[in-house]
Amino acid sequence: MEFRKLLAKYQTKKKPARVEITTTMEPDVYIEPGAVIEVLGSEVTVSPNHSSGYALRFQRFIRFRDDKSPEQATTAREITTIARGGTRERNRRRSQPGAKR
Repeated sequence: MEFRKLLAKYQTKKKPARVEITTTMEPDVYIEPGAVIEVLGSEVTVSPNHSSGYALRFQRFIRFRDDKSPEQATTAREITTIARGGTRERNRRRSQPGAKR
């Protein structure tokens, strides 16, 4: 089945409340949290054009992750940590209440 059709039930034209857009680039559509997808890319690069400050170069869809909920997906903060040479696990520990910073 085509990728767009699989995500159609999560699509919305209205920006979800938790989404921050800090650049002049606006997406054509928004996807509500619900589906977790695995993507692969050649590298994470600094990008002034994206709200996160990073872009995934040569990204490609790998698979849907039916075994994960949206809350278990990698966050923008975790991606930033990874892009700066950190690890996802270290970032998760730091974000837990009472953790040392």
